[in-house]
Amino acid sequence: MGVTVHFEGTLKSTTDFNEVINKATVFATDNNFEFEIFEFENKKLYRVKDDADWDYEGATKGIKIKIDSAAEPLILEFDSNLHLQEYCKTQYASIKVHMKLIAFLRTIKLHFVMLEVLDEGEYWELNDVPTLQKNITDAFKVVEKAKKENPNLNGPYVTDDDRIVDLM
Repeated sequence: MGVTVHFEGTLKSTTDFNEVINKATVFATDNNFEFEIFEFENKKLYRVKDDADWDYEGATKGIKIKIDSAAEPLILEFDSNLHLQEYCKTQYASIKVHMKLIAFLRTIKLHFVMLEVLDEGEYWELNDVPTLQKNITDAFKVVEKAKKENPNLNGPYVTDDDRIVDLM
């Protein structure tokens, strides 16, 4: 419902993984964002491909960056094949946070065989601030309309894993 950036791709090599983690660390440090580098021996990643579940279970590694208290964390979590499928909702943060996220994704794109980005704010595609602002405003209007139509709905809520749910 809200403005979210979805991204998916496979890195070219382990060297590219190291480069992406280095760039992410610099990005976080330069912007005073909290971050943690992680590695798990066995984790289940819930994924979707062509509207069907496409889950992964196994080793993962990556970095989690808290880009803003009003946004979801930027998570770059790669499986053993160096594939990632993630998303980051930025709607409740400032427009600059969304722009920084897109700028960062552009800097790491060259390390992927192909990086697919679906930006609900359309900034990835158009690089147009007024369009991004309009999409954010429109998303808020949809949330407010839903609340008016159903007074039992409230939100946004932050889940235990730092994901944002617009309405419940």
